[in-house]
Amino acid sequence: MAIMGRKKKAVAQIWNAINKQRDEQARNKQEEFSQKNTEEITPEEQERRIKKLKALGLIKENLN
Repeated sequence: MAIMGRKKKAVAQIWNAINKQRDEQARNKQEEFSQKNTEEITPEEQERRIKKLKALGLIKENLN
């Protein structure tokens, strides 16, 4: 089995550091996203959003 040279070890360490940093950033973004989705919407906020969607024509009026 061949032994990695000094240059290859240095390159491997750099890539390991980069990958670790990317994983940490992705984990932080995932945590932020999950926190945003857990916020509850008040009934007033829900009504305001529905009115906006109706005004845009994305939601039809009730035909009852």
